Amino acid sequence: KDIVTLLEELRNGCLKPSEVLEAYQAKSLVVDRDINAVCDYITEARQWARQLESIPVEDRGGLYGLPISVKV
Repeated sequence: KDIVTLLEELRNGCLKPSEVLEAYQAKSLVVDRDINAVCDYITEARQWARQLESIPVEDRGGLYGLPISVKV
């Protein structure tokens, strides 16, 4: 999905943050085989994603539920 569609579906509830996180993590493992980019995962991410699901639709911000990677 393109980013605009993904964010729209997260905000309107068609997708749950926990579902998107799981897909994101699974894909990162696949691409990591070629680019060796994953150092570690934030273990609390699943819990945080589930907590986001209780935020009312009208209070969901522009990047609601979007997983990100940070490389330092």
